[in-house]
Order: sequence, then structure tokens, then C-alpha cells
Amino acid sequence: MNIVDSLTDKVINWLQSTKGALHTLDQKNRSVLIKDLDVNTILKPVATFDVSNNDVIGINMEVLVNALAKFEIRYKYSSDIDAPYLTKALVTADWTTPNYPILETTGDFTLAIVSNVHTMLIDTRGVNSVQLWASSSNAAGSELIFNGNN
Repeated sequence: MNIVDSLTDKVINWLQSTKGALHTLDQKNRSVLIKDLDVNTILKPVATFDVSNNDVIGINMEVLVNALAKFEIRYKYSSDIDAPYLTKALVTADWTTPNYPILETTGDFTLAIVSNVHTMLIDTRGVNSVQLWASSSNAAGSELIFNGNN
């Protein structure tokens, strides 16, 4: 059993035990290019998701061209347009020893490598929207492809 199948089994077991609502975001083949000459330091927003009707979301992401240098999850708890996004996961330990908001992950998103599908399951109870931010490890940039399962 590979890690993605294992994660899927864990999701199913979690849902059965908590009766939580899971939604895999419909971002099928949505591609985002991160390119900046200031490598490793400038984070760019790569995706924003409305999660106001979801308790848990699953995200699949593939990295192309170059590995990532940084990756963050940011939450907005209000629908107010001026409400700030708050950083919830940003360091290696957030991914390698998952705790709120990360329920499960296939690895360290801060150093996501090329040609692998990276999967995360995150708790979004009480959250209005989620933003994902990333930076490339190379000035040539990185491409992210979000693959929804819907």
C-alpha cells in the first residue's frame, strides 16, 4: 500500500469516527507558476479556497520544474473582505508531525520535490477561506498543479 492509499484509508476511518464533512477541492488541473528572482524568501499566494461549508478538505498538489523552498497555509476566519489571513502551518515540523490544522500529509510541503503528488488533509471547521502560499527553490521558478478528485 502506498502512502496516498494509506492516507485515503485514514481519511475514511476519521470520517466514519467523527461524522465530519470532507470535501476534496475541485481544482482539477489548475496550474500556478511561482517565479521570482529573490529565491527562497518571497512567498506568493498560489491558491485561495472558500471552505465555509466544509469541516475538512483534501488537497492534491504536484510540483513541476523545481522543488519548493517554502509553503504556508493561511486561514481567514471571517467573511469580511478586510479580515486578515493568519498563518497556520509554515515550518517542517508542522508537516512532519501533523497537528492542527494538518490532520494528515504525505510529507513536508515546505520542501516539496518535483514530480511527486503531495496530499494534505486539513481541518477547516470555523474557517471561511484558506490560502496556500509558496516560494520556489530556484530562480527559474516552480509550477504547482492542483488535482481535485471531483
